[in-house]
Amino acid sequence: SRSSVKFFELPTWSLYILPILQTCNFVFFLFQAIYWFVPSIAIMFALIIFEGLLGGSSYVNTFNKIHKTVSPDIREYSMAVAGVGNSLGINFAGFMAIPLHNFICRQPLPPVR
Repeated sequence: SRSSVKFFELPTWSLYILPILQTCNFVFFLFQAIYWFVPSIAIMFALIIFEGLLGGSSYVNTFNKIHKTVSPDIREYSMAVAGVGNSLGINFAGFMAIPLHNFICRQPLPPVR
């Protein structure tokens, strides 16, 4: 994913759309975990790959934009702040996954089709 920016670079406006798409994926996977409406595991695998591509392209293109657009005297600081924000977001998601997992596990199983 990190080398993909050499082949194609996303425009800046699209960096705002990627988190929205990731949120849509989260909502989709949440409802899938509760209601089990996707008929094939292959579809789930394809969506998981899509989620990974979204996350990777968001990461690599954000840091690439910082590297190319921020002046050299504050570039290192800007990349460090973005990296800390990224790490905090990952940690927050990990901690929020614990009560969300417990909520999903308390839900009744859907009827067998």
